[in-house]
Amino acid sequence: MADDVSSIPVIAVTAAVGAVVLLIVLLCTISRGDKDDKNQEDRVMMLWSTKEFSQKEHKFIRLNVDLDSATSVKFSPDSRALVASLANGNKIRVFRLGKKDDGSGNVGVAGTMDFPQVSPAEIINVGISSKGTFIMAGLADTHLIIYDLKGEQQEVINTHQMKNYFSALSPCGRFVASSGFTPDVKIWEVSGTPGELKVTRAMELKGHNSGVSNFSFNGDSSRVATVSKDGTWKLWDTDVRYSQGQDAKLLFTGSVSLPGPNLIAISPDGRTVAISGDSSVVFWDTVTQSESVILQDLHSGPITALQFNTSNHYLVTAGDKHLQVLHNVPGYYSTIADLEQREKKATSAGMRERILEQIKEARQTLSNILGESNEEVVTKKDRAS
Repeated sequence: MADDVSSIPVIAVTAAVGAVVLLIVLLCTISRGDKDDKNQEDRVMMLWSTKEFSQKEHKFIRLNVDLDSATSVKFSPDSRALVASLANGNKIRVFRLGKKDDGSGNVGVAGTMDFPQVSPAEIINVGISSKGTFIMAGLADTHLIIYDLKGEQQEVINTHQMKNYFSALSPCGRFVASSGFTPDVKIWEVSGTPGELKVTRAMELKGHNSGVSNFSFNGDSSRVATVSKDGTWKLWDTDVRYSQGQDAKLLFTGSVSLPGPNLIAISPDGRTVAISGDSSVVFWDTVTQSESVILQDLHSGPITALQFNTSNHYLVTAGDKHLQVLHNVPGYYSTIADLEQREKKATSAGMRERILEQIKEARQTLSNILGESNEEVVTKKDRAS
């Protein structure tokens, strides 16, 4: 989508409050191709609108990162700010977004705020709670740092995982989690108000035989997908009474058919899981607990990030100099299968009618994507099942 981009390490997706448009932010290090100075770089962030994904041209908004480059980025809940970690400064910078003064109506950086550096350890990921109460920084040692929105350090969590591989903040804004050298994912609940935040252990996802390289929450944080160096991935039910000591429930274990290291993403509705390995992606259907399809060689180099958008319609992958936006076709088949099961169990005519309408809409969308009739879509789905 952007031919002059040499690397795209990170993706962040948000649904703008009060708007239909979804935004995707890419953190890019772009080489100018200056043979006399190979270290010369542009430090930028680029914003695309998913509303234009079906169009031939994909315009983007370019945001500069002054005197540094970003390695991780997240939107604020109202989509009016970006929280990013800086490579050289090894600290967090908040970018406030606003319309430019040139009358173009384009979005630009209206102001920035840097948090103080609190550790020499590299920041591997950042997050901001969906309630806008705190910001998380995951470090490459064994620590997670919890800040308030003014950059004041509130809590320091020691994960005791020898080395953190990945960290994340759940979409519901209640949990922070970490995985690392040890074969588990540890999850904590962050509660309270700004200035009076409290961190308590919530649950641990145990069962892998080696370090967990990556994990992903679904939209309501009721499911977590994990992928490990042991060559397996697992799906967990995290909608449990953790405050009463109940741990997450293992729902399914699958084998990873792609070489590691692997990244994993679960769709917001929890019906689809995507796992990357090298330059390829494999889709899994969590309803049938089966592998759906493998897409080979999406990039010329390893995939550095993958994420579903908030509507479940797209999977976005980043790697080499390209961003690939994929229709979540396996997700539509999974949705249809799930809805058909629910239709059989419907307890009222009204409920059955609503489910049948949803099935019809999903089949129509799928036929539009594939360029097939509804009958062909149904037949193809029946063959696949």
